[in-house]
This record gives sequence, C-alpha cells and structure tokens, in this order.
Amino acid sequence: MQTTGISVVLTGLGRASLQAGVLVLLVLAVQWLFRKQLTPRWRCALWWLVVARLLLPSSLHSAVSVFNMLPRFAARPTAAPLSTPPVSASPANVHPVSTPAISASELAVSVRDETSAGEIAREKPPPIASFVSAEKTIPPSVVDASTAASPAISWSRVWFTIWVLGMVILGLRVGISFGRLARRFGRLEPVEDASLLGLLTECRRRLGVRGKVRMVESAGVSTPVLFGCWSPKLVLPAGIGARFSMGELRFIFLHELAHVKRRDLAMNWLMTLLQVVHWFNPLIWWGFARWRADRELACDALALDAADPEQNREYGRTILHLLENMSAKVSAPGLIGILEDQRQLRRRLRMIASYRPARRWGFWSMLLLAGLAVVCLTDAQSSKQSDSTGAAGAKPASEAKPEAGAGEVLRGSDPILSGNETNSGTGEILIRVRDAVTGQPLSGAEVFTPYVMNWRESHPKQLTDESGNCRIRFPLSPKTSRREASNFSVSVLHPDYASRSVMWTSAGGDVYAGLPGEYTLKLERGVPIGGMVLDEQGQPLAGVRVLLSGSGYRGFTLGGDERRTQEYSEIEFSTRSEPAARTDATGQWRFAHAPADLDRLQVTFVRPDDSQEVYTASRKGDVLDTLDRYLPISLADLRATIARVQLPAGVTVRGLVVDESGKPLPGATVKEGYGHGNIVRISEFQTDAQGRFERPHRQPRQWIYTAIAPGRATVSTVAEVGPGMTEVRLALPPAKPLTLRATDESGQPLAAVEFTVDPFRTEAQILDWSARTDSSGSTVWSNPPTAEVTLFARSPAISALRKFKIAAGETEKRVVLNPAMNERIKIRLQAVDEATRLPVRIQKVSARYARELSPFELLEGNNTETFNTEIFRTNFAIGMYPSYTLRVEAEDYETVTTGEIDFDLGDQDLEVKLARRRGSREVLVLTPGGQPAAMAKLWVSPAPAAGLGLFINAPGSYYGDRLIKEQANDKGRLPLPDAPVDVSAIITHSDGFNSLHMGQLRQAGEVRLQPYGVLKGQLRVAGKPKGGVPVILSLLDWSPDAGFFLNYGQTTDADGRFTFTQVPPGEYKLYRYETPKSRPRFGTPITETWEMPVIVRPGETNVVEYVSVGRVVSGQAKLDQAGLDVDWQNDVQVLSLKLPEMASKVQPNWEDFATTEAFQKARSEWLRSEARLERARQIRTYQLAFEEDGFFRVEDVPPGTYELRVRVTRPDKSADRASAPGAWQTEQEVAALVKEVVVPEGKEPLDLGTLIVPVTGNPDLVSPLPPPMRLQARTLDGKTMTLDQFKGRNVLVVFWMSWSDRSTTLLAEMDKLRAELGADTALALVSISLDDDIADARKAVAGHGDQWTHGWLDAKERAAASAAFDVNTLPTVLLLDTEGRVVARDLEGSRLSAVVKRKLAKQ
Repeated sequence: MQTTGISVVLTGLGRASLQAGVLVLLVLAVQWLFRKQLTPRWRCALWWLVVARLLLPSSLHSAVSVFNMLPRFAARPTAAPLSTPPVSASPANVHPVSTPAISASELAVSVRDETSAGEIAREKPPPIASFVSAEKTIPPSVVDASTAASPAISWSRVWFTIWVLGMVILGLRVGISFGRLARRFGRLEPVEDASLLGLLTECRRRLGVRGKVRMVESAGVSTPVLFGCWSPKLVLPAGIGARFSMGELRFIFLHELAHVKRRDLAMNWLMTLLQVVHWFNPLIWWGFARWRADRELACDALALDAADPEQNREYGRTILHLLENMSAKVSAPGLIGILEDQRQLRRRLRMIASYRPARRWGFWSMLLLAGLAVVCLTDAQSSKQSDSTGAAGAKPASEAKPEAGAGEVLRGSDPILSGNETNSGTGEILIRVRDAVTGQPLSGAEVFTPYVMNWRESHPKQLTDESGNCRIRFPLSPKTSRREASNFSVSVLHPDYASRSVMWTSAGGDVYAGLPGEYTLKLERGVPIGGMVLDEQGQPLAGVRVLLSGSGYRGFTLGGDERRTQEYSEIEFSTRSEPAARTDATGQWRFAHAPADLDRLQVTFVRPDDSQEVYTASRKGDVLDTLDRYLPISLADLRATIARVQLPAGVTVRGLVVDESGKPLPGATVKEGYGHGNIVRISEFQTDAQGRFERPHRQPRQWIYTAIAPGRATVSTVAEVGPGMTEVRLALPPAKPLTLRATDESGQPLAAVEFTVDPFRTEAQILDWSARTDSSGSTVWSNPPTAEVTLFARSPAISALRKFKIAAGETEKRVVLNPAMNERIKIRLQAVDEATRLPVRIQKVSARYARELSPFELLEGNNTETFNTEIFRTNFAIGMYPSYTLRVEAEDYETVTTGEIDFDLGDQDLEVKLARRRGSREVLVLTPGGQPAAMAKLWVSPAPAAGLGLFINAPGSYYGDRLIKEQANDKGRLPLPDAPVDVSAIITHSDGFNSLHMGQLRQAGEVRLQPYGVLKGQLRVAGKPKGGVPVILSLLDWSPDAGFFLNYGQTTDADGRFTFTQVPPGEYKLYRYETPKSRPRFGTPITETWEMPVIVRPGETNVVEYVSVGRVVSGQAKLDQAGLDVDWQNDVQVLSLKLPEMASKVQPNWEDFATTEAFQKARSEWLRSEARLERARQIRTYQLAFEEDGFFRVEDVPPGTYELRVRVTRPDKSADRASAPGAWQTEQEVAALVKEVVVPEGKEPLDLGTLIVPVTGNPDLVSPLPPPMRLQARTLDGKTMTLDQFKGRNVLVVFWMSWSDRSTTLLAEMDKLRAELGADTALALVSISLDDDIADARKAVAGHGDQWTHGWLDAKERAAASAAFDVNTLPTVLLLDTEGRVVARDLEGSRLSAVVKRKLAKQ
C-alpha cells in the first residue's frame, strides 16, 4: 500500500477511534446523570452509539455535533498552498503529488513520511498514538527519487505494521479460544432430563424466544453459559439438577434465554471484532466492558419481568449460590455466562434487590437516545478563520484583578493570611449572610475558616458589613501538596442567631478546585437551652462556666473523586475564656440561640477551681451512642431549660515541686491535663511558697502534670488519680539547653525555620515551646524536658516540613530540611541477630500504611544485610494520618513488626533485632478422628493487634484477603509462614476447625482439629412456629483471641425450623434481622433484635428453642404537630432492655490514659474480660412492627425495664439509596421519642396507648398529608363506582386477578372477616379486578355474596391505578381510613383481621 493510502487509513481509523472514546465518556456521564431514571435496558442501548460511531465510515457535519466543542475535531479551513524548500534533482526524478493543500500549522506532521533520510535522522519519531488525530491533508510537493532508494523510515508504515500485527495477534487469540470451545462443546450430548427440558420450554414461552436453543451438560464449566452465535447452546455444569432447586434453575434459564432474546451473542461478536480493530484504544476496551456489565443488568431485569419482580430476593440468592461454584472466566466472543463479571456482582445485587417493573421513562429514554444520536453521530462543522487579534478589549489573564468586595473587613492585616503567606497565591469567597425567614442581610456576623486558620496565632474577627457581606481570603497550598487538601469549611456566628457552617469536601484532594466564588448562608433564630448545676452535696453552684460544642455535619470522604457540599448547624463555645454561659447564684444557666436541629450536643461544666465534667446530650439510638464516653444529659430537658446536673465530688490531688536536692520550688508553673494524642488541658497555675499545689474535684483517671521553673529542666509525671492516692512529686534538675540547627541538604543554614512541639506524638507531657531560627539557622531551647519529645520543623522559604525526635539529655541537634521529603522518603534498614549482634540477611520487607486494617504491601529493595527502599506520600489515603508500619522477614528468624513510624519523620536509618526462630517450620494437622487433614488451610493475622480475622459467612465459605494463607499437602503437612508468634492462626478443614496462636503452632508439631457442631432450632412467635424469618448466628462478642468472625444466615422454613451446620465450637448468639418495610435490604444498617445466647459444643447436635416468653406490647405513635405525613416504616424502632450501669460502662476511655500503650493494654484486657461477655449475654432488643398509621406491636416481650426508641427520619424513596455511601449517616431526623417502659409479669397484652412523638427537626422536611386516594372503576354489572362514595367509612381495597391462587384464597378470607364483623357499617369491602376480561372477574366472584362492591378496570385505568396504589404483587390489600388515605397495606392472614379490628375499635 502506498504511504499516502496508509496515512489516509490511519487518519480515518484514529479519528473514528478517538471519537468513539469521547462517546464512551459521554455515555458514562449520561448514565450517571440519569442513573435514577434509566432502566437497565436503556442503559445498555446507549452503547449502540459507540458501536455506530465505529461502524460509520463518515457522517454529516452538524452545528449540534458534540465534536464542535473539541477543537481537535473541528474541520479546519484550507490555506494557500505552501511550497517546500527546493531540492537538488533532475526533472526526471521529480514526481508531483496530486493531493489537497495543508495549513502551515499541520505541515510538520503531514509531510513527516515524505522527509529525507537525513531529516529523519535529526527528528524524534512521533508518539505511537500520533495517527489518532484530525484529518490531515498533504500539500503539493516534490520528492527526490533518491528518497525512495534510501533507508529512510516511513513512520506511517511503522504504525500501520504495528496496528496490523496487533489485529492479527488478538484475532488469532480470539479465534483459537473460540475454536477450542467449539470443539469441546460440539462433542457434548444433549440433555435428556424431561424436567429440565420442560422447564426450558416454559421459560422460552415466558420470554417469547422462538428460535431453537440446545441444552447440553459439561464437566468443563462450573456455571451455566450460553455459547454460539446464530444457533446458541445452553451449556450446563454436570449435575446441576442435584445442586439447584427447580426454582433456581428457572431463574438461571430465564437469564440465559434473555441473552438469546436480546441477541447478545451476535452483539458480543460485533464488539469483539471492533475491539480487535481498535485494540490500541483503552477507552473502547473500558466502554465495552461496561456494556457487558450493563448487559447483565438488562438480562436480570428481563428475567425478573418474566418471572415475578417480587421474587427479586430469591433471584439474588440464586446468583450468590452460583458464586460459590464460580471458576475463572474464559474469554470468547461466542460465550456468555450469568456470572461473567464477578467484579460487578455488588452492583447487580443492588439492582436486583431494589428492582421494580419499569412504568415510566420509556418515551423519555427513547427521546434521550435519539437526541444523543443527533449530537454524537454527526461531525463538527467547518470553522471560520479566526481573528488573530482576539476580542476587542480583552485583557490577558495576567492582568485580571479580583474585584474588591464591599463586605471586605481589613483590620491592620488580613486576618486569615497573617503568618500564613504562601507562594501559591490566595483564594477568596464572598460570603453573604441572610436571615432565613425574612431574607434580610445580617451585619456584624463573624465569618471564619477554621480549616486554614493557624490555631496557634490570634486573629482579628472578620465581620459582615451593613450589606451582610464578607469577603474572606485564604492562602492556597502549593499544588504539589494539595492532595492533602480534602476539606474546606466556613462558619458564621451571630449574637442573635444560631450559628451555621458549610463544608466542601473533595475525596480526591484539592478541594480548592471546586470552591464557589460566592456563597449565601441563611441563619435561623435559635432555641434556648439551659438548666441548673449542683455540687456534690446538692447545693447550687455559682460561677460555673458552661461550654457547648456540637455539629450537624455527618460523614467524611476518603478516596474516589466525589465532591460534596454540606451545610449544617453548628455550635462551638468550647474555650474557657469565652464560655457560652455562666451559672448565677442559684446555679441556673441559659443560652439563648442553640440550633434547633442539632441532635447531638456536648456540654462541659467548668467549676471555678478549673475542674470539669463533660456530658453528652443526644437522641438515643444514635449510631454514635455506642462511642459515647461521657455522662448522659437529656436533650429534651436542655431544650426545656430544666436540665439538672449534680457534679461528682472527685478526688483532691496534692503535689509538690522540688529541685534535685529536694528543696521546694515556690512559684513554679504547673500545667495539668489528661488524655493522649490530643491532650485535654485543664489549667495552668503556680506552686505556693512551700512549692505545693492542691487541685480539688479531679476525676479518677491518669492525669499529666508538667512543671516549669527558671533555670530548671521541664519535668512531667503521670499521676494515677483515685481514692487513697499519694502526693504527686516533681523533681526539676538544672536545665541543659538544647541547640537546634536547621540546614538544607548542602549544609547551608536556613533562617526563619519554625520549631514546634508535636502534641500527638509527645505523650505524657504538656509542652508549648516554639521558636524560629536566626540568620545562622540556629535557635536554643533553654529548658528542654527530661523525656523524649517530638518536634516539627517548618521552612516556608523552601516549603519543607520535617518531624524529628529529641532524646532525653540531648544538647545539640542538626535538622536537614529537604522539600523532596514532603513527597518521598528513603528507608535504610539493617537487621542484626538479637543475641550475637551479627548482621542478618533480610529476606522480605513489607509496609502497612496508616490504617491498622490495611494489608501489608511488599516493598522493592535489595535483599542484603542492608535493605534500601523508598516510601511515597501517595501511599497514604487522603484524610488518613501518614504513618507506616514495617514487617521484616529473614530466613530462620522470627518475623518482626515495627511500631508506627510517621512519614514526616523523613528518611530513616533503622536497625531491627531478630530472634532465632524456635519450633518447627511445619505442623502435622489431624482430623478429629486422627487422620491426616489433607489440604487443610491456615489463616494467619499479619501482625499483632491488627484487628483482622477470618470471615466465615457460610459453611466452607471463608474470606481472609488480608491474612497470610498456607495449605497442607495431601498428607496433612502444613507449612508455617513467617509471622509473629503472638498473632492468631486459624486452621480450617471440612472435618474440623482450630484457633490458636503462631507460637503454639510452632511448638506443637501436631495439631488435632476440633469437630464442628450443629445448631438446630425452631423459632416460635406468640407460641406458634414462624416461617420466613431471617435468623442470624454470630459470635457472642468478638475478642482478639477468637481470630475469626462468623455470620451464618438462614430463613426459617414453614415450621419455623432452622439448622446451622459446620459451626466451630464456641459461644454465639442468635438474632433476627428484619428490614423496615420502606427500606431496601441492601445498604440498610443491621439492627440485631431478639438476641439469644447459645453455646455450640464440638461434635454435638445442639438443639435450642428460639423463643422469647413474654407479652404483647402495642401502642400508637403520633407526631405532636398535626397535618404532617411521615413514613413510620422507614426506620427501625425498638424496645431495648436497660442494663445495669456497671455492665454497660466498662469500655476504656482513651481520655483516661496518658499514653497509647496504657490505653491499648487496658483495651486488650477489656476485650478479653468476662464483664464484656456478660454484658453481651444480657442484651435484648425487640423490634416494633409499625403500620402506616403509626400503630405498632411487638410480640413476646419478657418482664423488665426497657427503653422505647422511636425515631423518624425524612423518607427517601430514591432507588439508588442503597448504593449511596454513608447514606444512613446523613439522614435528617424529623421526630424522636425516648421513653422508659416497664413490662410487668403476666401474659396479657400491654397497651401503651397513644405516644406523642415530638418533632425535633425542621417540619419543612416533612410533606403535608397526601390527598385522599382517588379511584374510578366499573362495577361488574356495568355501573360507575368511585372511592368517594365510601367517604366516612374505612375501606378495605383488594386488587386481584382470577388466575392468581393467592387472590382467590384471600377473597375467601375476607368473606370470613365480613362474617366475623357482622353488619358493621364502619367498614366497606371493595375488590378491584385487574383481569383483561370482565367475564373472568364475574365468574371468579360468584358466590362471594352481595356485601362486597366488586369493580373492574380496563387496560388504561388498570395502569393508572397500579401506579397510584403501588400494586406490585397479587393480591394487594390496602386499608383506607375514613378520609380515604392509606393506613395499612400488604394485609393477609391473621394480620388482616387484627389490623382491621384494631382500626374499627379505635374509631
């Protein structure tokens, strides 16, 4: 092929490929924008646009083409022909090129193939994708014949050859793969099982598949697949009929036949061929992979439509059942399987769980597709010659100046930039503050940005001007470090309003890129809160400072590219110098403007002697309740200004500060506080004339005291404060000044380097020292502490940050600052024998970044006695503390794991001491019967206290991706991995189980597995077996010694029975899990209810009666504001047994310990404590079953004192709600009630009556009551009927069809109910037939008496009524109140009678 022809082919190919790539991104964007409206079928149809773009050789030019937006695709105007430089050649060697001209800007690219060998030698070859560009033309030119004879390279030919080779290689791979499968499947015999063939025929009929589909069995596949093109074969795994029920096989056949109906095999061939041609374009590969995922969703939807959308859960379980047998994927264009892409499984299950038949958006989806075809399948118009002078009056970007804001407040210097200037420029936002009700501007409101203000420095207040505006300016961090900038917030305070904030977050970092130029915050008047403070003797306390802190912000972002804006209420009066309020002489306090919608508030009471007590007010049932470490205070009492608090007496701490000889030091400064990481500072004071101090009312915990005196070293101590404690003594030796020098890598001194203490890593000390280096790069700390301290060094001049440690007694330190260490550090690691101190050859080094649960990743480096490697800041997730842990492995030595090392400590030169490995390198594993446990598996935690474990979700189903795994051979010999001796090790086998530690395994030599146990039981509710209820078996409570998490789930059969097999011996709990009716099952937090502790003994069948003996508790919830429509079935409402205070407050609080080591030790002891297990055995929670009208009922509640929790959140009917990350965290509360309920002994039902639930949130979040339901139908004798004719009566409405067995059964039940109620005129019975033929309806209701009103709907009316009444199953039964509003639905069985009778009785 001539070079010109090759260029044309490559140019056309590249243009089509690049345009198709743009369309891939556009299709994905459209799918995301219309994710709630587009059904799977239409999502899949959008990919035809990409296919059409690749198939069309050319297309019309259009002004609406999407490619007009991309300059590269705009057809350029032709310019005057250009002549090439003259060449030395005779006329006989000159050959004209008859092609159009090219513009000057394109000459270099277009004539590259025609240049001489000498010119090519001086040029760099073009990139491999250079032919993927707009169309190019070649000018009239001349070519020396010597060029053809020279060894010059034609790059067009090179790229053409590479492209062809790629097609050939990929095409051969596809062809060989398909050929092998064709030969293998061609030899298979057809399935002759009559039941399978009959089921296949039925499924074909349901889907309307006319073509023949052969069904064969093969041992070479593990999941069903469809193979072929025009004559497909359904290939089933051998023995599938024995492993799957007929119901599951029905779903499988429907799914595979949906592929046939949609002609997916042919489409798969077409897309594979297009991928072969465009093998170089990753966007096309990505797009077609997404098409295949959307194709599976479309087939799932088609299968569910053909089966029954109400069977979506059973369909999802079939998918999970198939997953257990799934093998590696085999790629071939003529092969499609139901589990083709396991990575998309979660997305498929979400769709299946929330599936409802599509009733809307068919027309609009078609219109959307047509519109996209117009803009996507046309080419860009030719552009006009642009004016090189540009638009008149336009200024260069460099001359643009920000407009000064009228509300800008400057007092001397910019309060935000002061002390924080950077070389990366500044950002600004105009903040407008308005009254939320009147819209009037609010002047005098303070505006600040806490995320960028340096808290170490004081800042003047920025206030809004008379127009309610304030322009805030803030420094932008360098672009190289903006990856860490994931949050930016603005807060507004006003003395007469509740404060308000807005937070912008960017999960991918660089939040600045998404900030708006201006933003309006609307403030509402707050509500008063208050109460009374008493001392330990019950007397009013005057002068107590009240600090308030609370935020309505929920959630945070980590990873991905999501950007969010969240506005929320906030209150922050947490400084002792500016408290929210003070108690008066009667102990009373009041704060006027607390945000009304805050549902969580921290209240701190500070006595005049600086002792403090912290309380938390929150709605019960809050997710954060489990993390509470403070005493509770009633939120309702605070809002009623009657919250009464009696402060505990505490302990009086007495102390003495002396010099090295024991002489008292009067006037010494002492700082006190508690906690670690972020130390809670309480006070700063001086010793008296005798060097003593006394601090009353201190609560029992570890307290930190730091003493400072002139000429003396700074000394700290940790005091165990509690009854009978001894005197705190601090001895201060003479100071040894510390000289700090800061230099760059070349040794040049750095001035103005700021040194500060890192309070997070400097534990058990309260230090405030800071200083800056002088012109020589030096500074002196005159009285450094006697213990190790961690410091920060910051150099604004070179944008460098470094953290470093100062050892006790060190007097001089040189700190080298290097900007490169902001992003990358070097690790030099040496290993030595612990006993001999001789060097040890390192085998492997792995790193774990920041998170305890994250896996260790192998580091690249030289495997010698000195290991050198690098760690990058990008290894750490945005928002996580940048620290890492190293794991060092060497042959014949125990594996060692370092402690956490901060990335900001910079380059590290580390020495690790290794101990010789003790014990065997393998162990013999025996079954409970003493036989070798062939192929037994070992699961080992990678590090101590890693919080990792083996997840067991079903018998034989294990998940431990982050664990170290080994497997025994066929003789039961199990190799032991290099792992610390104190980590958990789990051995699993089909015959037994064992949980040990690596140290035990190493010494054992031989391990016998414990036999599994079996747990069988029967669920009884109200004394009767209850079927169809999800029952979960899980560990009673996890502890580090367990090493595994177990969660088995089953649904009780018709007799309420369940059986859990292959259960490791131990103590467990049973609980029920029932999702609220209005919620999707997936994505909703699990609430454990009806907990029952059980013990599973090894080798036994353990039988239990899962029953709770008690009485029925019922009542009705109503809002305290009328006319609001709430979804009572949207949330989990519970009765929780109140536990003794001692049993529920045993978890260690991090604030009670001065060091991380002390806290971790206490927490480890608590996790293993009997008190914790005993508390788990006592927990009882009972879920309230709510009707739509707020009536609730719960069975079998034993005697006791309970806490009833009712919480109503804003209903969210979004189909995508389950997929929204953290959706449950951001729910907006509407109303809440917490009430103590005492259930006495006895069996009679306990009616709690009507419970008034206060509206705690914004009533505007709730819709007003909906209008009465409207329905017009024809009676079976041809008359018109409407629901309005029953106004004033309760109406029981049944939607049914004659062919539905459940429908006819229900009609009989309602006849029975009618007979029980007698001539009660308060209830009307209405049946609405959805049959196609009214004659079928007449025939079906014959004999049902004349006390019914029977109606029928034609096709149009049927569709409207099904949508209005949400009829998605047959029969659908609804109860309407006297106003015509739905108060209950899905009524049948005993619940039908109970709900109707209750409603009539209350009326």
